[in-house]
Amino acid sequence: MVVQVYGSTPAEVQQTVANSGIHTASRYVPVGIGLYTGIKAKPFNLQAVQNQVKAVKEQNLGHSLFVWEFLVLRTINAHLNVL
Repeated sequence: MVVQVYGSTPAEVQQTVANSGIHTASRYVPVGIGLYTGIKAKPFNLQAVQNQVKAVKEQNLGHSLFVWEFLVLRTINAHLNVL
């Protein structure tokens, strides 16, 4: 299971994970944290992304990176293909 977490700092990501049921869920299924890396026009700083990944790894969780353009374009394309 991948849970999207939004935070601009590693501390925000860690706090979000700590205040959720993610660790409980990880006892039953593999869990990864989806880290938002910005939009194509204004991506996050690479060092900031690396720090967030490190913060997730320190909690023994997997990670995945995502940007909104891909999700939006995929939804639009799926909708157009149905028409």
